[in-house]
Amino acid sequence: MLVIYVIAVIHQQTGEDSMDSTFIYGLYILIWPAITFGVLVLICTATYRDIKKAQRNNKDII
Repeated sequence: MLVIYVIAVIHQQTGEDSMDSTFIYGLYILIWPAITFGVLVLICTATYRDIKKAQRNNKDII
């Protein structure tokens, strides 16, 4: 939400769609795949650690 606010403030200051605001819009759109990938890596890493821990203790993962 902060990013949307920053974009709105920049848009008000420039008064027009300049190249900078277009870059910021693009950056805002492209950040979501990066965040999603980071969450996916976090989930996969935690699952891998849980599987290894269960194997060491001779237990099922479920």
